[in-house]
Amino acid sequence: MKYAQFIASIIYVAYIGFLAFSFPANTITLSETAIIDIFRVIAPILPALLIGAALLSQFSAAVADVVGAGGLLVEVTDGRVRRQGGGVEYLPVPREREARRGLSGH
Repeated sequence: MKYAQFIASIIYVAYIGFLAFSFPANTITLSETAIIDIFRVIAPILPALLIGAALLSQFSAAVADVVGAGGLLVEVTDGRVRRQGGGVEYLPVPREREARRGLSGH
C-alpha cells in the first residue's frame, strides 16, 4: 500500500503516453477540454464518466471545507458552538460558567 500511489501514477502516465501514439498528428485540436474529445473516440461513455468524476471531486472538496470550517468555528468560539451530528450547534454558556468568567450581569 505504501507504493500504491506511485504505481498508479506510473500506470496513468504510461497509459496517456501509449494513448498519444494511437492518434495521428494534428487530428485533434488542443484545448482545455481536448481530453474529453480524445476519450470520446475511445468509448462514448468515458466523457460522461470523466465529467461526473470532476463534479464529484468538487463536491468532495466542498464537504471537506464545510467540515474544516465547523472545526474552526468550535475552536474559535471556545466550545460555545459545538459539532453535533455533522452540523454545528450553538450552545448557550451555562450561568455558572458565566459567573466564573465574570460575565454575569449580577
